[in-house]
Amino acid sequence: MSRFDPHVWLDSVNAKSLVHLIEETLVKADPEHASTYEVNAHKVIDKLDSLVAKLSDELEPIHEKGFIVNHDAYQYFEQRFDLAAISSITVSPEVMPGSQSVGELRKKIS
Repeated sequence: MSRFDPHVWLDSVNAKSLVHLIEETLVKADPEHASTYEVNAHKVIDKLDSLVAKLSDELEPIHEKGFIVNHDAYQYFEQRFDLAAISSITVSPEVMPGSQSVGELRKKIS
């Protein structure tokens, strides 16, 4: 059994799939208000499309530059916008990096 990745929504295509799934689930559970769920889902999809267009433009100048993230959770976002994380400070936000990890990060950004 595969484990759901909680960061899957960071790719807009996945986020739109989730919106459709939520819409379908709500329509089945409450068919009387189906049109409301459909309208709201379309509004969210439109907002996502606008956001993706805006982010694509804003991120284009830096898509080839590396960056460091706090923890390793942004692969979906990075792939959608063709970005390249050099490293992460920690694999898990609950675990602070040790001195060796910090030293390795310093080498990467130097």
